[in-house]
Amino acid sequence: ADNGSLAYSGDGTYSNCSIHVTDRAGNVGSINIPEYRVDVVPPTVVRFSPADNVTSVARDSNIIIEFSEVMDTTTVTANTGSSCSGTIQVSSDDFVSCIAMTAGPSSPDNITFIFDPASDFAETTTYKIRVASTVEDVVGNTMVSNDETPHGFESADAGAPVITQLTMFLSPTNDTAPSYSFRVNESV
Repeated sequence: ADNGSLAYSGDGTYSNCSIHVTDRAGNVGSINIPEYRVDVVPPTVVRFSPADNVTSVARDSNIIIEFSEVMDTTTVTANTGSSCSGTIQVSSDDFVSCIAMTAGPSSPDNITFIFDPASDFAETTTYKIRVASTVEDVVGNTMVSNDETPHGFESADAGAPVITQLTMFLSPTNDTAPSYSFRVNESV
């Protein structure tokens, strides 16, 4: 008795396959193979939201990650503390620490995953998003490497600048160009 194998001819779904074997006496044995799918292509991230280089992102925004294919939901995880322990990470300090999420993600289709930060983003702060290479698709393929937004997104400014007076010119004055010093609590 010999065992055989099917030749790989590319990712996809195979149906209506059968194997026919003829012995030395000319007898033919056949077997129909049920439909099967081959997937050796690693998943990729096709969309980050907020997108890279976007500014004025609402401070209460969710993080959305969309993959190229259906994922194993047990491998798409969020950290619930300040450590960068989940496979989806959001950080304002190059992943020394990460912001906590309220819980694991929700997903309508196991391709798009929605994460809810436990608190609002700090104002006018740049955050990067990282997806660890250990996430898996439904057949166990992992990403080739971590995927990260290179520049990040910037959260919105939450309020008006606060102006503090430092020195005031004397009034009345005969100075046609009086000097007035003040400080602002943020870039203007």
